[in-house]
Amino acid sequence: MDGHDRESAQRTTTEAARLREHATAAGRWYGGYLLFLGVASAGLLILTDAASPDGFGQGLAAGGWFVTVMLVSVWAQRRRAFPAGAARATALANAVWFGSYLVVVGPLVRWRYQDSPLAWAPAAAAMSMPFAAAALLVGRTGR
Repeated sequence: MDGHDRESAQRTTTEAARLREHATAAGRWYGGYLLFLGVASAGLLILTDAASPDGFGQGLAAGGWFVTVMLVSVWAQRRRAFPAGAARATALANAVWFGSYLVVVGPLVRWRYQDSPLAWAPAAAAMSMPFAAAALLVGRTGR
């Protein structure tokens, strides 16, 4: 390999490192997005299961949550860069959240504490953990 080839290889390596850093920086927003989804989902549980256990209040809370999450998701889809593994981490967090509500948290907390905010608040916080874990996972893969 002569000097010209080494210079070319060095420039290519430097450019690749610069592009990787740029792409990683452009995808750092995703962790905050996942944390927002976790907080919004916790809010949904508290509003629908504790604060307004009647049909109208639940519908209003669920509708507000749906509109908020859809608007934020439209904003997210317009971003130029997504971290590696973002879709998989988000799908897994959603599946764990929904499954734990459907099978464990929803029935047990409702059965034991009905609509007590003191019981639903920690349950909602615990159910937000899959989104926090996904945010950490996506943040690690982007480094």
